[in-house]
Amino acid sequence: MKLMVKKSSLIFGFTAALGIGLLTFFFAVFYLARTYSFEILIIEALIPLNKIFGYFWVPILVVGTGLLTIGILGIGRQRIKNKRKLFTIFTVVLTPIIVLILFFSLLLATTYPVLSDPPERMALTNVSVTNTNPLTLSLNAKSFYMAEIWFDQAYVKDCNQTTVASIIGEMVEVQKPNSSPYWTFKYVARLPPASEKIFTLDFNTTLPSGEYSVWLHSYRQGTFTTLNFSIQ
Repeated sequence: MKLMVKKSSLIFGFTAALGIGLLTFFFAVFYLARTYSFEILIIEALIPLNKIFGYFWVPILVVGTGLLTIGILGIGRQRIKNKRKLFTIFTVVLTPIIVLILFFSLLLATTYPVLSDPPERMALTNVSVTNTNPLTLSLNAKSFYMAEIWFDQAYVKDCNQTTVASIIGEMVEVQKPNSSPYWTFKYVARLPPASEKIFTLDFNTTLPSGEYSVWLHSYRQGTFTTLNFSIQ
């Protein structure tokens, strides 16, 4: 009898662990996908997420919740001698409610205005002066984002946050052999998804000695700044 109880406890424990693992995987992928995080690219390389989460995200959530509920119910009923019915009711009701609360909390935390993308995630570091006449800067850019980041403007600001130099993207005409010319926007810099790149920015101007900072303006979402740099 004790052996059977022990085996059933292991089975229910495994069932609960499987439910927790499935829900954890679901919430992690759901969050990464909604925030355009580059980590999702690694998972997509191993698992066809578009097919799985495009058609089966509700069954995955339901199955994970069901396994967790069954596992908790089985383990609890073996250890609780009194008020088993009350425990069963609470488990069956509260477990799905808690999972749904977590789901909707994550949904709200990753909900953005209509027609708006998730916040772009990147880091700008190691700015250095490679030339002073004209002013040319080099800096490292690392993307933590699934989409390409476009920079349409770059600024240099002094210690008073006054813009003293700038590069502005512009429309340019492209001509190719055996085809009609067309116009396209030439960005100041472009950062591919989940990549690391060195930007070289030529401001075509000369600045006096002092403390400055570089600002890159994202075409879609706003401005990013780097650490300060000095001109001697």
